[in-house]
Amino acid sequence: MEWIIAPVILIVLVLLIILLKPKDVGGAYDPYFAQINSALKKAGIGTARILIDLDRLDLNIATIQANIPSDAHYRIVVKSIPCLELICKIRSKVHTNKFMLVHRPFIKVILDNFDPGIDILIGKPLPVFALAEFYQEIQKTQIERAQSEIQWLIDTPAHLNEYLQYAIQNKLRLRVNLEIDIGLHRGGAANNHDLKQLFDIIQQYPDHLVFSGFMGYEGHVPHAPGIFTSPRNAALREFADNLSVYKSFIDYGRENYPSLFNETLTFNCGGSGTYSLFNNYPFITDIGIGGAVLRPVGYPAHFLNELLPAEFIATPVLKKRLGAVIPFIEGLSGLISWWNPNYQNSLEIYGGGWAGDFVAPKGVFCNPLLTDPPNQNLVPNQSTINTSSRTTLEIGDYVFYHPIQSDAMFQFEDIVLISGEEVKGIWKVFDRRY
Repeated sequence: MEWIIAPVILIVLVLLIILLKPKDVGGAYDPYFAQINSALKKAGIGTARILIDLDRLDLNIATIQANIPSDAHYRIVVKSIPCLELICKIRSKVHTNKFMLVHRPFIKVILDNFDPGIDILIGKPLPVFALAEFYQEIQKTQIERAQSEIQWLIDTPAHLNEYLQYAIQNKLRLRVNLEIDIGLHRGGAANNHDLKQLFDIIQQYPDHLVFSGFMGYEGHVPHAPGIFTSPRNAALREFADNLSVYKSFIDYGRENYPSLFNETLTFNCGGSGTYSLFNNYPFITDIGIGGAVLRPVGYPAHFLNELLPAEFIATPVLKKRLGAVIPFIEGLSGLISWWNPNYQNSLEIYGGGWAGDFVAPKGVFCNPLLTDPPNQNLVPNQSTINTSSRTTLEIGDYVFYHPIQSDAMFQFEDIVLISGEEVKGIWKVFDRRY
């Protein structure tokens, strides 16, 4: 029997090697990235940069605008697109004066760069110390404008009372937008009892507090797990449930506090992942949309299939070597390259470790033993990648990432603008992060 078993084992091992051995997935740039690679070389760009494709950006803005209700306002979420030129371009296309800000220093940036008449909704409940810092930072001539143009997000009675005391002490009248928990469970009023406490305080101090509306965020919806149905259907069901909760809060407020409700209230909801779902919900007057115009990796594709990736990180190749030579295991280089043909070449790139997926050329991989964890390499050094011999990548060519989040642009000083086969210019990110 042994003379039968031995060949069988050998055959099984050979089959396992054939089945488990990685496939060569290397290849050339597709025409789109080949064109961008040539444009960057022609423009003489020699460091890692963030790119925006202006043509795709225009298409995405038009697609979003065509898919949100005509009677709902497009509110630009500044966090995801911290660049004045980009914000102005979007604003000119969608004709909005509404912004959402989640970082206190950005408030002054927007006030300083846009004429009076805008509307700023703060997207998270800032500590009262942040409120005080803001009023100490702005000019006295801007105080009246800030009172009429900013909605401060409030999540609890304690938080509201802190804002109230600051308003009383400084003779201010603050517009307050109430955060409501419609399903994300990240905070805010969870039921009518919570709302009652907030409304009672606002109603008692009309000289210092003005109710300006609700913000209910449903950013979790696109990530709904499809256990007994598809992820898309699970997301649609969760969205409908969340919007039903939102409507119940509006109904409660209108019925019990009619004096606080008027035609100018802001009823804000999410948008970048679900912007196309609001047509049957006319009570939502305000849809926050940020990074969707650039279509980063991080948004599930259920409701974004019409949008094109419009933002990339490009970083040049500095070195190229044969094999996968790794410290301490140099002797295994040949075996590694034989077993996995996608490790036939080792290349060093200018930087790396960004939170994103490789998209071009085909068959680029981070070396798991030599690469940088995402977003750790803040001052770009050089990172090792591997490719197969079929990947057409030489020194001076560019490797392209698709960022997880659109605000990856904040890791770069310049945004390189691409249109067709040419670099069209440079935009700047905000010069203040923290």
